[in-house]
Amino acid sequence: MIRLIALDIDGTLVGEDSQVSWLDQAALSAARDKGCAIALISGRSKGTVLPIVEQFDKGVIAAIGSYDGALVEMLDPPEVVVIRRLEADAALRSFDALVDAGMGPEIFPGGEDDPVIEWDEAGPPEEWRLFNLWRLEAVDRAELERVLTSGPITISAMGSLEQATAGIDAVRAACGDSVSASLTFSPRYGGYFAQVASPESTKTHALDALVERLGIDDSQVLAVGDWLNDIGMLRKAGVGVAMGGCVDEVQEAADWVTGAIGTSAVARAVKRYVLDA
Repeated sequence: MIRLIALDIDGTLVGEDSQVSWLDQAALSAARDKGCAIALISGRSKGTVLPIVEQFDKGVIAAIGSYDGALVEMLDPPEVVVIRRLEADAALRSFDALVDAGMGPEIFPGGEDDPVIEWDEAGPPEEWRLFNLWRLEAVDRAELERVLTSGPITISAMGSLEQATAGIDAVRAACGDSVSASLTFSPRYGGYFAQVASPESTKTHALDALVERLGIDDSQVLAVGDWLNDIGMLRKAGVGVAMGGCVDEVQEAADWVTGAIGTSAVARAVKRYVLDA
C-alpha cells in the first residue's frame, strides 16, 4: 500500500507555465484523502517551490524537499526535517570552479525570504535574473567570501547543456567527493543548471529523511520524475514512475512509464498505483 507520493516538479508536475493541471490536483487530493502523504522534491529553491504548493488546497502537500533535497520540511505544522549545508572550503572552491568555467553562479544561503547572492563581477544570465530580481543581491568579493564560508545550502549556475556540463566537470575536479554536483534542466528558464550542494543533498537522501520521519518503508513510496537527478529516488521507491519522453536512463530506472508532461501524467500514475490499487 502506497503511503507516500514523492514528486519532482519541473517536467513532471508542471511544464513551462509552472501550472499544475486540475486533473493532477484532483488525483493528488484524492490520494491524500486515502491516507497518502504528498511530497514535492525539487531542484528548485524553497521560494520557487512554495508557489507550486499554493496551487493545491491547504493540506494536500505534506512536505517539500527543495534545493535538490538539501532542505526537507514538513509543512503543517512547520518542521525542518533536515538541512544540509556546504562546508566553507568546498563552497569557495565550487564557486570559483564555476566562474573559471565561464558561468555566473548564484548562491542560496537559506533564510526566511530565500535570498539569492551573486558576485558583482560574474552574475547569472539575464533570462534567470528576470525571474529573480525581487530576491537577488549583488555583492563584492569580500562579502561573497563571507557568504560562502558561512555554509550556503547550494550554489547553482545556469547555461547551455555544454556550459553546465563543463561547470560540473570543473567542480568535480576541484572538489572531488566533498560536494554533490548534479545536472538539472528547467523548462521554466529553458536552460540547464550545474547544481552544487553537500554530498548528501540529493533527492534520494531527501526521500530517506521523509521515509524515516513518516515511519514507513521504501516499499510504500511512489516516486515520479523525469530527469537524471530523479534516478536515485525512482530506484529507492517501491514504485518508480518515469515521465513519457524523458531520457532513456530515467525510463530504464523506472518500474513504469506514464504519459508526457501536459497529459496529466501524474494523475495516471496516482490512479494506477493508489486510487485503483
